[in-house]
Amino acid sequence: MRRQLLSTQQQFAQSQQQLAQIPLNLTAQQNDIRSKLAVIEQALANNEAQRAWVLRAPRAGVVSTLLLKPGQTVSAGQSLLAVLPAGSTLEAQLLVPSQAIGFVRSGQRVVLRYQAFPYQKFGLHEGIVTQVSRSALSPQEVSSLMGQQVTVPLYRVMVRLGQQ
Repeated sequence: MRRQLLSTQQQFAQSQQQLAQIPLNLTAQQNDIRSKLAVIEQALANNEAQRAWVLRAPRAGVVSTLLLKPGQTVSAGQSLLAVLPAGSTLEAQLLVPSQAIGFVRSGQRVVLRYQAFPYQKFGLHEGIVTQVSRSALSPQEVSSLMGQQVTVPLYRVMVRLGQQ
C-alpha cells in the first residue's frame, strides 16, 4: 500500500508540474505567434512600399503633362511627366504657313483654339506673340519634327499663353 501511495504522490507531483508548465508553454507559443506576425506585417509593409513611389521635383512647379496612364509599366530613364516651374509661363509653338506669316508680328495679341479641346466647350484662349522665326521650315523639316506631311513651308511662331 505504501508503494501505491508513493506512486500516486509521484504521479500527482508530475501532474502538478505539467499543469504549472501549461501557462508557460502558452505564453511561449503566444510570443512565437506574435513574432511571426510581426515578421509578416513587416514583409507586407515592405511590399506595399515597393508598389507606390513618391516622385519629387527638384523645384516647385505644376505638372503640365502626364505621359503615362495608371497601371502602365515604365522603363528606367523613361519620362513620366513634364513639370512647368513655378513662376514661368507656358508658351505654345505654332507653325504658320508662308501665305499668313505677313500678318503675324511680335507683341501681337492672338486668340487660340486647341484642336484637342472643342472651343464650344472649352472656349478660346488668348496669348501674345513673343517670337516669329525669320526663316521658314521646309516641308521635310516639319515632317521630321511633327510626323505630319505638309506641302508648304511653315514659320515657327512662339506665343505666351494668357491662362496657364
